[in-house]
Amino acid sequence: MDPLLLTKKLKKILKERTLLATLLVVSILINLVCSLIIFRKQEKVIIVPATISREFWIENDSSSKEYIEEMAVFFVNLLLDCSPSSMKYQKEIILKHTDPRLYNKLNNKLTLEEELFRKENLTTSFRMVDLKVNRTALSATITGILTTNVSDKQVRKEEKTFRLCFCMKNGRLFIKSISEPKKAGS
Repeated sequence: MDPLLLTKKLKKILKERTLLATLLVVSILINLVCSLIIFRKQEKVIIVPATISREFWIENDSSSKEYIEEMAVFFVNLLLDCSPSSMKYQKEIILKHTDPRLYNKLNNKLTLEEELFRKENLTTSFRMVDLKVNRTALSATITGILTTNVSDKQVRKEEKTFRLCFCMKNGRLFIKSISEPKKAGS
């Protein structure tokens, strides 16, 4: 074998090895940079479900006004469109979306209401008239007509206003409080 030819081949192999090693290091660095970008990026998810009237967005601990609006209407309907047969199911859904600090209090209140609805054969329905959302406070104020029936007889029809306050945890909205604001002049 020719030592000059071997030296040339060895130099060529070393150059190829150096080139491949450089490409490998560059590739690793690019992967690390991409990984850092992905992990630091705050993702915004756009949701357009079939049963909700418009799209909304959620990101970390904030959301669009539309999301708060849709969820407030959903929860008010669960809380106020009730019958003895639907109360248990509605209570379960509401409690799944309740902040742990409110959970026991709301569970006790809904359990007492469920017993009253069964005992008195009550049904209620709520027809929304107005909705105001405060995105920064994560709250919604809903005004509407609450109709109460005993069996099939209407016993009360009155305008009511409810304020739902929420907290956001990992992109999920939880009920933090439910209240009836005092009317002006009351």
